[in-house]
Amino acid sequence: MFRLRTCAAAMLVGNPDWLMRVRDDAANLMIEASNLIDVPEPIGEPMKVLEAQEATGPTWVASGDSLPSVTPKPCPSCGNVAARKVRIANRHLFLTCPMCTHEWEYRP
Repeated sequence: MFRLRTCAAAMLVGNPDWLMRVRDDAANLMIEASNLIDVPEPIGEPMKVLEAQEATGPTWVASGDSLPSVTPKPCPSCGNVAARKVRIANRHLFLTCPMCTHEWEYRP
């Protein structure tokens, strides 16, 4: 996992020196991961290359960078945006409002 994160962070920084250092390791990680995937049916045609898109989900930041601004989603019951308690059940996240104790499943 640390190798994956190091490679991803170095690629996102865009420093050519770092890209050259982690390129081979990143390629080996992708090969190792693809060998672990169990494909029940024959693999079809190769996928087309996708155009780069701006990240809409979680992203890595380099040392010294600032995190993107986030607007918290309000409680569906009372509208409060204070910090919530988080509970994990059956691979789902559940949030509990500190004001009204309403609990709901987190969906990004």
